[in-house]
Parts: sequence; C-alpha cells; structure tokens
Amino acid sequence: MTRPTRDDAAALIGASVIDPNAHRALVANLDETVLMGCVGLEADQLDAADATLVSVVLDMSSSMDPHKKGVVEAFNTMIAALSGAKAASAILVSVWAFADQARLLSSYEPVDRKPKLTGTVYSPDGCTALFDAVLGAMTGLVTYGQRLYDEGVPTKRVLFVLTDGEDNASKATAAEVKAAASALLRQEAYALAYAGFGGADL
Repeated sequence: MTRPTRDDAAALIGASVIDPNAHRALVANLDETVLMGCVGLEADQLDAADATLVSVVLDMSSSMDPHKKGVVEAFNTMIAALSGAKAASAILVSVWAFADQARLLSSYEPVDRKPKLTGTVYSPDGCTALFDAVLGAMTGLVTYGQRLYDEGVPTKRVLFVLTDGEDNASKATAAEVKAAASALLRQEAYALAYAGFGGADL
C-alpha cells in the first residue's frame, strides 16, 4: 500500500474520528514520518476476511536505559505470542520508537515477519517525545485501519505503549493525546494499553 497524501490521510481520519478536538490533534500530526506509519499490506494481500492491527510504541529515551533488557524481552515475548496465535496471519504490527523525536521502525506487516528486537536497535538515549510518538502511532492506526475498512476489511485496532511516561520533548500536549485516546476508546474497534515504569504523564 502506497503512502497516502496528507489530504488523503486527513480525509480518512475524518471518516473515522468525529470528535473535532481529536480530529484536529491527529491531522496536525501528519508529517512525513507519520504518513509512512499509515502504510501496510493491501486488502487483497491479507489471508483473512478481517485483521487485527497492533501499533507498538517503545520509549527509547535515556531514562529507559535501566529497563533496556526488560523492554527487549517484553517486546520479543509479545511478538512471539502474537505469532503463535491461531489468527496470526491476520495480525499486522507497526513499531514506533522515540527519544528526542518519534521514529517509525516499521510500518504494518504480518507479525511473523517482525525481527526480534535487539540491544543494538533498542539503545536508549536522549529526551522523551512521548506525546508526539503516541499521536503518530494513533494517526497511523486510524488511517490505515480506515483504508482497510474502505476496502472491505474490518479491523480491530490495538495501541500498546511502553514508557516511563515522563515527556519532556514533544510539540504535542497531554490534552491532545487525551482527546484522541478518548475519541478512539468510544469506538469498539480500539483498545489502548500502557505499560509504565516509574511516573506517568499519560
């Protein structure tokens, strides 16, 4: 699936999110990185009539260094569990990481194609752009999910955030994240999960 234009992504968000504050926050976050996070398999490439989208957001800021081993193990355990599920062929996973800024590690692809996370890839350093990364992941989840829905593929959509929760570098605000999260949770398709270390801003 090709990267959508900003206008196309905004239209897809509009079709999925009615709340004006949530819509505004998600659309404002549409930069090149976020648009690449709206990409995944085409509907006709899926092996099932529906799909589960899982977007994982990993805090890779310096404050997470004491938890490096735990994060790597938790991520790999989760991917292994999803890969072993009966519906594994219909589970598509996207991975984000953030420190000074949000970074897309991989867009939506089958869970069994995801490589193991290593200490080389997960190397904590820098500040914590938590809110920017969460909004970026939410935007990709909404946009790609809506694209599949428009092509006849219903989806369940899961956001999983692993962080110590202490944002100190985002352009986005906690209020914007809260507005978007609240709007998504009013829809049955969405589930949001948070694994925290220490304090929490979310």
